[in-house]
Amino acid sequence: MTAASNIQALQAAYDAAEGDKDRFGYIDIGINPETRLPVGTGRIIWTAPGTITVGLGDNRGFGGTNASDFGLATQLGGATLKVDGKPVVENGVLK
Repeated sequence: MTAASNIQALQAAYDAAEGDKDRFGYIDIGINPETRLPVGTGRIIWTAPGTITVGLGDNRGFGGTNASDFGLATQLGGATLKVDGKPVVENGVLK
């Protein structure tokens, strides 16, 4: 794990965790056109159209089977996601 700064607390939590902490957890695509919250503020805005959130570790809250006392959700800004070669999100815009 690397970062430009301030990674110590995250690294310590990850290192202390047990279970499926290093497994892919989930992907979430924001599809609510009524969401008007600003993306890119450091907060994860799950519902904003075109946002892609990727989770690592525990995913039982999403119906998965990864059991861990560590979970991390990160949001990708301006990302493109394709399914079967067709864009679902392109440059952060829901298609």
